Amino acid sequence: MFGRLQGVLMLGVSLGLIVGGVLAEKFGIKTPFEVAGASFLICTTYVLSFVPYIDPKDLSSDDARPKGKGFFGFLGPLKVLGPQKMILADGRTKKHYGIFFLALGIFTGVLATGYAPTLIQMYSMTVFQFTSTNNSLLMSLNCLVRGLFLMFVFPRIISSGRLAFKTDDQPLPDTPPDSPLPTEPHDIDPFPAPGADQEEPTKSLKPVTMTQGAGFDLFFLRWSLLIDGIVTTSSAFATQGWHIYLVGALLPLASGSAPAAKGVLTEMVPANRKADALQAMTLVEYSATFTTMGIFGFIFSSFADIGKSYLTFYCNAAVAIVGVLILLLSRFPPAGSEMIIDHSETEALLSEEDTDRTCNEEAA
Repeated sequence: MFGRLQGVLMLGVSLGLIVGGVLAEKFGIKTPFEVAGASFLICTTYVLSFVPYIDPKDLSSDDARPKGKGFFGFLGPLKVLGPQKMILADGRTKKHYGIFFLALGIFTGVLATGYAPTLIQMYSMTVFQFTSTNNSLLMSLNCLVRGLFLMFVFPRIISSGRLAFKTDDQPLPDTPPDSPLPTEPHDIDPFPAPGADQEEPTKSLKPVTMTQGAGFDLFFLRWSLLIDGIVTTSSAFATQGWHIYLVGALLPLASGSAPAAKGVLTEMVPANRKADALQAMTLVEYSATFTTMGIFGFIFSSFADIGKSYLTFYCNAAVAIVGVLILLLSRFPPAGSEMIIDHSETEALLSEEDTDRTCNEEAA
């Protein structure tokens, strides 16, 4: 589903590039802006008329972490991407770094490939004297192939790959056979008498389940990033203009790393942390996009000054290989393990909100 959503986005971008270029040539440069404004109004009307409203309270669970305030509250979901404390099936406790290395690998991957479309355009204008019309056709072709691939080919690859990686037809049990938790009635200790002093647990356990065959998503993520880097590097060997169009058509065939990463992430975290995890991954991707624009923009301009702008593609490939090596360190949580969620921060935030509410009531 993540792939289909991104594929629809790419088809819209491709159509926008074509329609905008045609309108600008036929009716003047102001026309694309006017059509864009009308499109926004139509889109807003459609959303208000047909997209159902969902109360945000229905999307949150009772034990979900409340959101902080201000700038640090905005960055709060990033904590989900850090090392997570897990309790294994045999009762031992250890830290799981799979999510951390996944986020770091995605950051490095976007750093390597996020600048590729812009780099190809700048390289084609510098070396092959592409015009704005040529670049529009190049990017339109790139987005069109990417959209068709993500909508129709990518879902089939994921489905077939998960079937190939599937090891058991039965779902993973909630309690593994060697779990230390009691399974028979006579093994359960009697409950304490009413009124007895009881301590509230400061941590709660959230089971981490993995869809059968989801390991293929991580496998696909690593190889797609590697192939993406190889195809991007092949641009350095282009000697004619049509070679750039060929690269623009082949590059989307290695796409899918972003939706695959979101699929892997949603399988690594509990259900009540998925929203925060997806939000945090989006922050990581945007941060990497901003970073790659600055870094590789400087690298390209530096190589262009000495007449060797093609070396930028080799730098892209080197960063992509580093991203693949980092993703090799990412692993799914062990079978039967459970994530330990610390509620100390939750209690502190709730206490702070209660204090603020009390002060407001007294002031009123």
